Amino acid sequence: MKRKEFKLLLDDYKQFQQNTTNMFDCGIDLFENTKYPVATYAEKFFQLVLKQNWSELGVDWINWFVFENEFGTKKMGAWDSDKKLICQTVDQLYDYCKQYKIKTK
Repeated sequence: MKRKEFKLLLDDYKQFQQNTTNMFDCGIDLFENTKYPVATYAEKFFQLVLKQNWSELGVDWINWFVFENEFGTKKMGAWDSDKKLICQTVDQLYDYCKQYKIKTK
């Protein structure tokens, strides 16, 4: 996956999360709804795309950025073993996770 596609994936997933949150605020629960588990399926698709492109460590870093650091909005720091700051922006995340990309034929 190229940088442009990666950014689009994260942007679209972020928009999906915002839309489902907005719907929840209006009384429509797409998170815990057992009849229409839309958010559950979207999460499965998102994770499948990640696992098709990155190793487990790469997926872990991307999930940390998305869920713990809320797409970088929390401005949380993460450092590598050399004490180098990583993963505060989508571009930094992409650059760092290059080492975890799955090689395709």
